[in-house]
Amino acid sequence: MASRLLLVVPLLFLFLFCHTSSARVSVKVTKLMVEKICGLAKNPSFCLEVLTSDPRTGYADLDQLRGVCINLAMVNVTDTEKQINLMLKRSSKERLRSSLTKCAADYSNAIEQLREAIDFLGARDYDSVRDRASLVISVTMSCELSFRTPPPISSPLTQNTKNAVGLADIISAACTFRP
Repeated sequence: MASRLLLVVPLLFLFLFCHTSSARVSVKVTKLMVEKICGLAKNPSFCLEVLTSDPRTGYADLDQLRGVCINLAMVNVTDTEKQINLMLKRSSKERLRSSLTKCAADYSNAIEQLREAIDFLGARDYDSVRDRASLVISVTMSCELSFRTPPPISSPLTQNTKNAVGLADIISAACTFRP
């Protein structure tokens, strides 16, 4: 009996050590942390406006805040994709339709990148989340640039693109931040 106990006790300590070392540490986000995260963003004032206006920020831990950032970007790009599809149905101008068709594909790609970002966040792979945020910036900017292809036309999506880029940058800042 004593020999079994001597075998079980070290195994129990080993299990507890491994279990607690891989446990997720929850760090509640403070106002100072939000300010530091936004200091890492390209547009700190936009970041502060976005994060302080979302009520989820007040009770989120750091990973939850990162999820909030991804969610905000997802809402933005999904709404924009719907707007693009609606504009495509209503427009008969070939040049506009050409850019909008490219934008529909670009925003669909952005949605897919954000879905992958959610998965990577769950795995706590912050580098991959940042990579997906960078791809969102790239594809939404590609959409905007399609309106400048000769003959250039005015983009009806400029503000949407600025928002998508800003939100994706906040994701990147939140994943770069370490408490």
